[in-house]
Amino acid sequence: MPGKNILERGDRILDDKINLHFIYSDEFSWKVNSYYQVSVGKNMELLDMSGGGSSNPYGNYRVNINFSGIPEFDVATRSAHYPLHCHTSDSLEVPCANIGGNTYYAGENFYVCLQTGSEAGYVLAKIPEVEDYTISLRELNSDMTKYTVLNNTNYPMSIGVKAYGSDGGIEIYNMGLPEEQGVPVDVFVPNGLSQMVNFSTTVSFYNEDNRVEWISSYLSDVVEINPSLIDVGLEISHSPGKLPLISTKNNEFDYLCIEIRQESNFWTIYSANGNDIYLPDFPEEVFKNKGGSLQIQEALTDLSFANATAFQDSRFSNYEDAVDYYLKIKTFESENSSNLTQRAWITYY
Repeated sequence: MPGKNILERGDRILDDKINLHFIYSDEFSWKVNSYYQVSVGKNMELLDMSGGGSSNPYGNYRVNINFSGIPEFDVATRSAHYPLHCHTSDSLEVPCANIGGNTYYAGENFYVCLQTGSEAGYVLAKIPEVEDYTISLRELNSDMTKYTVLNNTNYPMSIGVKAYGSDGGIEIYNMGLPEEQGVPVDVFVPNGLSQMVNFSTTVSFYNEDNRVEWISSYLSDVVEINPSLIDVGLEISHSPGKLPLISTKNNEFDYLCIEIRQESNFWTIYSANGNDIYLPDFPEEVFKNKGGSLQIQEALTDLSFANATAFQDSRFSNYEDAVDYYLKIKTFESENSSNLTQRAWITYY
């Protein structure tokens, strides 16, 4: 059951900006989504912030997957769990096998690509509704295009590629373990398939020493081979009982997202630059947590996790576009776009 809905407004609105706070709470936890310095005059639908229940879009019938006729190979990519999840490694075994990764939804496309040297072949099989299904790898289709993704940064790189077309989406490459700096990555893509018309390329770079991560995503009709990153000098720090302090060295981003977690409680903050956020005096009755009252300031003294992310999204021209997108006021569809982010975080355990 959703918690009690309370809509309140402050006594004054200064200039033409307001701050919006959407609060969901029950006896177990609370979640807050905040948007700072939003222009007035927007029309939106107030939705249940609990997110509600979600149904499985692939159906409920899962099939045990096996392989036969396996040739020698250097690199294998195979679907696991569901269409938008796969693994790329030197084995057809997947790290998620013990939690159901060797099963797959009936009626969905299962993808296998085996690479040997500079050549590769694939199988794309529709999984029938049976208890066990064996995919033969004796005859692979070698009609593929090779994209060599370059790492021109100073950091290790991980990469994932999803394909989209008339039959939904399917992940076709996912190198979870990062390659070293300067090592190119070969991604093979089947040619002429209606299921693979547009491609989402997501590349991440990781600086473990400074707890900073860059994630660059591209949507196009080809795989992005020259990913770049934004560096806004993002830093985050925190003193108990206070909001995290965010700093940047430039303003080459569209907006910031700050996420704060305290046990099972979450606060997500959207801001143009982080300079306008403050700790609101929320109505105490909306934070009924574990049988008692809990204000956010109390949670800030005992955080589990906090992070800040700077976004540079080619679909948006300013922060207001981002607000309209997250509040579902406008749609920003594009077949050719990029979204570059830099994230910094703090952990307390």
